[in-house]
Amino acid sequence: MHTNLALVDTAEWIGAVASIIAVILSVIVYLLTRKKKALSYEVLSEYSLISIADEIKGNLQVLYGGNPVENVHLLLVKFLNSGNVPITTSDFERPITLQLRGESKVLSAERVKASPDNLRVSLKVEDKVVTVEPALMNGGDFFTTKVLIGQYSGSFDIDARIVGVKSIRVLRRQTDRALRDWKLPSIRTFAAILILVTFALFLIFIANNNSGTPQDDSPTPSPTPESTPYEIVNSNTTRIVIPTFGAATPYPAEIAISGTMGSIQKLTVEVLDLSHACMSDVGVLLAGPNGQGVILMADVGSCDPVNHANLIFDDDAQASMSSVASGRYRPSGKANMKFPRVSLTQVKTTLSSFNGQSPNGTWGIYVFDDAANDRGRFEGGWKLTMTVDPRVAPQQSQPPSKATASIQPPKPSTSIR
Repeated sequence: MHTNLALVDTAEWIGAVASIIAVILSVIVYLLTRKKKALSYEVLSEYSLISIADEIKGNLQVLYGGNPVENVHLLLVKFLNSGNVPITTSDFERPITLQLRGESKVLSAERVKASPDNLRVSLKVEDKVVTVEPALMNGGDFFTTKVLIGQYSGSFDIDARIVGVKSIRVLRRQTDRALRDWKLPSIRTFAAILILVTFALFLIFIANNNSGTPQDDSPTPSPTPESTPYEIVNSNTTRIVIPTFGAATPYPAEIAISGTMGSIQKLTVEVLDLSHACMSDVGVLLAGPNGQGVILMADVGSCDPVNHANLIFDDDAQASMSSVASGRYRPSGKANMKFPRVSLTQVKTTLSSFNGQSPNGTWGIYVFDDAANDRGRFEGGWKLTMTVDPRVAPQQSQPPSKATASIQPPKPSTSIR
């Protein structure tokens, strides 16, 4: 039994984890596969080619294209469609520009690499600005520009205005590069495999638990000294209908208990939502599974009506019942009421007579009206509450005799009519 419960807990835990993983992967796949238009750039290289020290500037001159230059730098910039939606030539409201700051001047600019190879990119140079003519760029397409700069001040701006793109994003971190280089179909395939594997593991554990899981059939362990008394509560909420005369329906109203370890240390009975026009007509008998019974009430009070009363029968209550009203009472049975079709070996006057016995078996209450004209009901049925000590083994009891057909009085001098 414990093995089976452990497997149930494991299956539930795996199911919860699988559900969380599936949700997370679904969100990741959605974020990675949703339609988005994006343009990014990355500075691949920025280094000095020529730098003339101040002390030799008067003795050394460098010419480029016939013009003297100082502090020459090479700048490599990569432009990438980092989304999954093509950027068409008509999307460019303003082309991509690289504009130098300060006294910097563009000496030359050219495209050095592109993917795909047939990606046609044209550059236009104008003093401090390199302009990229609009070109069709599908998702993942990129091109790299090489810009030779004189009098480089160390700063520049890259700008463009593209429909659906808020701004050009800078790729700087390694994570950005990893996501950029990892193809989208690979992401989808990996996520789908993870989801399928997780779901398959969950189904395997559920199948093993429901059908093929070995169960622990070892006997229930004996009570240990560390065990403590505990309370069990059982109810039968079926309405008990009391006729104008005779046995109620159902008769008896039963509660079955099983699988409880230990013996009874205390027992209380509660009847719920009781209404009747003349309560002195009504008798209530509790019958245990071992052939023993206790009359809870009989011929109590006068013939007064009772409406929606809850009665608790408890040996430790302060008073016996003299009139019927909601409250806690000691059993107040009298032995002058007959309960037909009841087979008991003995009738007691206190609920403590069940102490030491096993709680397992079928318990019932018999409700009988021994006078005509009035009717009633237990609208809420009845409840049985027990304190059980697992450290104490129950007493052995004999089953009720089949020959016993009526309640025997608690004393020889008293008879049941």
